[in-house]
Amino acid sequence: MNLNNFLLNLRAVITMPRALNLTNAVLVTTIAWQAGGLGAKVVENEFMQVPVREERFVPPKKVVESKALNFRDFQGIIDQNIFDVKVKEKKKVIEKAPERVQVEIQPLSAGLAQILNNLELQGIYRGQRNYTIIRHKQKRQEEVFSKGDNLFDTGVIIEKIEVRTKPSRIYVRLGEDQGILEFTDEENKKTTVKPLTQPSKRNKRSNVRPKRKNTIASPTKYTKNGKDYFIRSDEVDHELSNFSKLINQARIIPYFNKSSGDHEGYQIKLIDKGSLYDRLGLQNYDVIQSINGDPIDTPEKAFKLLKVLRNEREINVSLLRKGSPVSLNYFINN
Repeated sequence: MNLNNFLLNLRAVITMPRALNLTNAVLVTTIAWQAGGLGAKVVENEFMQVPVREERFVPPKKVVESKALNFRDFQGIIDQNIFDVKVKEKKKVIEKAPERVQVEIQPLSAGLAQILNNLELQGIYRGQRNYTIIRHKQKRQEEVFSKGDNLFDTGVIIEKIEVRTKPSRIYVRLGEDQGILEFTDEENKKTTVKPLTQPSKRNKRSNVRPKRKNTIASPTKYTKNGKDYFIRSDEVDHELSNFSKLINQARIIPYFNKSSGDHEGYQIKLIDKGSLYDRLGLQNYDVIQSINGDPIDTPEKAFKLLKVLRNEREINVSLLRKGSPVSLNYFINN
């Protein structure tokens, strides 16, 4: 039986009306199946889902603790002993006074003692970083030093600058040897030895600055145009002879431009009226930028003005005053 005969017999069996009926039956079955599945999902979503309760955080109630009663509230009950309780008497304990410990003092070596005898502590500047002004007696020089600096290339290193003690002092080291350079008042300075174990007593620092008597003429005495200042050398020497007083008559801090953040010098403020700074025409919030053309980029250079006043006869200071550049000229006369 070949393929042609098979197809002829199939054609005779499946007529056009039968083919249409078969197709309709398949379509009706498919539609019924899709409708049943859709209906089952609707019934499941609407009626067979179990509602889930949404959890909410309920903070615990604050427990109000009862206020503790003072022991004195029960003093009357204890004194009257209303419960007839037997109480043992307390034995008095006599405390022995602590024994005094002898503190060993390390003697200065000959080398360190000789160096410190040639140095004189002029004053200490208190700021974000403490600085000290020390004079070398033989060289007749004053320099500004901070922690870790070498004093006049002698090998003596500053370990600590202590400003909260009376008198103020600096701790120095030469190899294994330690010493202290301090002053008891503005005129009498002395060199002492640092104890190995005895701590220094700290005094509370007062925020109120002592009032100073002002018997010095106003700045207008020294200038006619507000830019050129003439001052006698003996008056300058008198002020510079007391560094500890001079450096406390004003405060010098770094100044940074608010817009660019660049360092533009050192700002001077809290100037005492009648002080040397006032007589030189400096005003609060002036920013010192250079002295004789040398840019001021360190605190040591900011104090350079005090040094050049003693050694130079003509000095130029460039500064910013309220955002505008100002140039001041100083002439030191004999």
